[in-house]
Amino acid sequence: MIETQHKEVWLVDDDAIHNMALEILIRKTNKVYQVQAFTQASEALEHLKSRVDSGETPPAFLFLDLNMNEMNGWEFLESYAYFPTPFKKQINVFMLSSSVSQSDRNRAVEIPDVYDFIIKPLTHHSLQTILV
Repeated sequence: MIETQHKEVWLVDDDAIHNMALEILIRKTNKVYQVQAFTQASEALEHLKSRVDSGETPPAFLFLDLNMNEMNGWEFLESYAYFPTPFKKQINVFMLSSSVSQSDRNRAVEIPDVYDFIIKPLTHHSLQTILV
């Protein structure tokens, strides 16, 4: 995992309730994180691009849902692949899915920009392990 002083977490999931539940879990880790939730993957990409353009620091963690309506996680990663490598190396991308498909897991971990594939829902314990 990438060591970082920046404590920002982005949630990219079209399910606002899941985002809210995950944000509550993040707050229970007893660490100080700024949480930004996006219900549209394209909006998250736009915000990342603006950070690249302005030289701002990227989020330390990005939790990306696999199955979203407007743009799914795979499509997000196709666009994300074109971001500058030094920028991407500062972000721990975790794909989230309710899918238990081994092919989804294999595909995700073969993508260099993805740190890990996690089956939803995240537990307090697994989230603490990731964020600490």
